[in-house]
Amino acid sequence: MADLVPRAAARIVRDLWILAEGRRRARIIRNIEHFLPGRTDYEDIYRDHVGHIANYLVEEIHLRWMSPQRILKGCEVTNLELIENHIGAGHRLLLTAAHQGNLDWTWLALCLRFPRSNLAMVGRTFGPGWIDAHLAAMRERFGQRQIMNRDVGRTMGRRQTAPDILCFAADLKPVETASAGTTATFLGQPISLYNTLPRIASRFGMHIVFARLKRLGYGRFRVTLEDLSPPPEPGTAGAVEKAYFAALEKSVLEDPASWLFWRWVGWWKR
Repeated sequence: MADLVPRAAARIVRDLWILAEGRRRARIIRNIEHFLPGRTDYEDIYRDHVGHIANYLVEEIHLRWMSPQRILKGCEVTNLELIENHIGAGHRLLLTAAHQGNLDWTWLALCLRFPRSNLAMVGRTFGPGWIDAHLAAMRERFGQRQIMNRDVGRTMGRRQTAPDILCFAADLKPVETASAGTTATFLGQPISLYNTLPRIASRFGMHIVFARLKRLGYGRFRVTLEDLSPPPEPGTAGAVEKAYFAALEKSVLEDPASWLFWRWVGWWKR
């Protein structure tokens, strides 16, 4: 009952967004067709994709005042024991994911499930200032810290400020503009990853865990965790990145509509 108003708001945002999309709609659908050939449901994926964005935007507002019980109820983690086992063994974790579902919701739910863990998420400024202030207040409600991406190295390098669990989404770059990192095949196309992922894990001795998010509805997600790597040894960055690409591809294929990067049409101009 408490979700009736935000659900209705999300549907209105979805319908208005589709009307306002204009020519960009055709470019996004071409992106989906290019990376998911052989399907016949591109229009459905696009519509569900816009619905996901509308849900996400309303959720980001709703999370600021949502009860801890509702946050936990909306985030079903199928194998939470993986994190429990790492924490029990004294491991530091680098928890990464694709831009799917709602990462803020997922990180908040994990913060609530592990209140004694020192958990932080990597964020960035968006501007205007009131948006950044809202996101910071929402993300730090339950003791979780937000670390700006430019400050990760400095924060992790200090024992008194370094978190035990660092959460962030590893971004992709088109291979044509990638200045560093390992090239791999993602959905049949050459792509590269910011090399932050293995570098941070190796430098600070962190185990890498991938969180695969699937949207089930407004404020409802299923999260499946996957061990990617122990703290990488020098010279193994390529293998770690390729493991991430494989996990990311599996996640996108399982729930293509909720992957935000279909909209990054500047990557693959068709």
